[in-house]
Amino acid sequence: MGEIEPGNADAIAALVQLLKTSEDIFVRWIAVSSLGKIGKDSQEAIDALVAIIKSSDRNLLRKEAIDSLVKIQSDHPVAIAALVKLMQYADDEDTRREAAESLSKIDPVNPEAISALSSLLRISYDEFTCRQAADSLGKIDPNNSEAIKTLIRLIHLSQDKDIRFLAAESLGEVGKNNPAAIATIIRLIQSSRDKDTFKQAIKSLGKIGRGNRDAIATLLGLLGSIEDETTRAQIADSLLELLQDRQMMPIVSALRDSFLYKTAVPDIASYKLIWYCAQRLPYSEFHQAWYFRPLPVEPESNRQPDDLFDENEIELKVTETPQIDNSNDSDFFSSLYQAILAKPELSHTVKPIYIDSSQFIDPDNPPIDIYDCMLAQNCPQFEYGVPDTMAKLRLYWNMLRRNGDALSFVLIFYENVADTQRKDFSHEFLEVLSKFDGAICVVSEQSIPKLKHFSPKDPQLVQAILDWIQEQTQDIVADKIS
Repeated sequence: MGEIEPGNADAIAALVQLLKTSEDIFVRWIAVSSLGKIGKDSQEAIDALVAIIKSSDRNLLRKEAIDSLVKIQSDHPVAIAALVKLMQYADDEDTRREAAESLSKIDPVNPEAISALSSLLRISYDEFTCRQAADSLGKIDPNNSEAIKTLIRLIHLSQDKDIRFLAAESLGEVGKNNPAAIATIIRLIQSSRDKDTFKQAIKSLGKIGRGNRDAIATLLGLLGSIEDETTRAQIADSLLELLQDRQMMPIVSALRDSFLYKTAVPDIASYKLIWYCAQRLPYSEFHQAWYFRPLPVEPESNRQPDDLFDENEIELKVTETPQIDNSNDSDFFSSLYQAILAKPELSHTVKPIYIDSSQFIDPDNPPIDIYDCMLAQNCPQFEYGVPDTMAKLRLYWNMLRRNGDALSFVLIFYENVADTQRKDFSHEFLEVLSKFDGAICVVSEQSIPKLKHFSPKDPQLVQAILDWIQEQTQDIVADKIS
């Protein structure tokens, strides 16, 4: 009868009568299920189902009556009251969980349901019931603090891997943009030994952490260590959900090595991420992320268009000093690059290394980002592994300077964004950087003792840095001679 046209009064009456007269549990179950399909907006059907919920001692029949009642009219006060009462007075946890699950399907922001679920969180000692109540509460009252706190507590304290899995799944549904929820999922990813929970945490992080730098850094780090293809695919999918446009350049920079070196084999996950970023980034930004510098701005030429590409021309020839224009911040590295090329005494002796701080994943502790930039600009690898601390990076920098007999290395830190988007460097980072020796400068209004800085608003910024590089080169040569 469940296949009859919904709302058919005769069929509904027949089903209700069957519930009153039949004692066969299977027949009664079929009648309850059928009412859920055809009894929408029928008071007779609602009353019959409420009676089943209140009186039946058969859990299977009660569960089916609850499901059917929610299907018929989820926001009906009788349905909600029955579910709330059942959740409050049921003797077994299974029934409470069923009622809590059904309450998640009602219309949102129902005060009575919210109050009942909150109460259940406080009185129940069953972890599965608490998880279901928190899940339902978060769905009908988004970002409910009690629900999120309960799920976080279950993830931290439960010894049951199934509870941790379900709590991670629920937190992915109700903890969107909540810092505590994001931090909890990140810790679960870092600590979980259960493969299924690990994968679920990765999936949940993608749902709740859009734009969060820690979430992106965590998943990006996993790509460098996880080999399982299905897990890598889930990591890539979650990263695609997390990434905002301004965060795509670091992803390109981080994944480029797997496409450049024969020892690294790019997989589907890496291709998927690179392709996603390539479709959305302007070419100039993709180029900058790939090569760690903007597209070169070539000087004006008198050649005709047909002569612009000469297969015999190998070196870039600069016949005159280019006009330096600081009006566009995105051209800073390119302008400085061209200015150095225009001076033979510098272009053959100076190795400038451009570090764009806007690409730092962790502004307080960016040694790996800096090292990656240096490798991308043809600096040799550090023989003692990846310098993942500032102390190791300083050792690498010192070794680079000592071994570069023919070149003077210069580190230039600059936030390659528009003035309106510029942020200060991390003070903690600058304090540590000031302890590095050698030619290092920062383009910033921040002043740190022992660290050379230039104002980004200086109309002669490129020329000022060029003059400073010349001074540094002379000092370095004098030191080597002495």
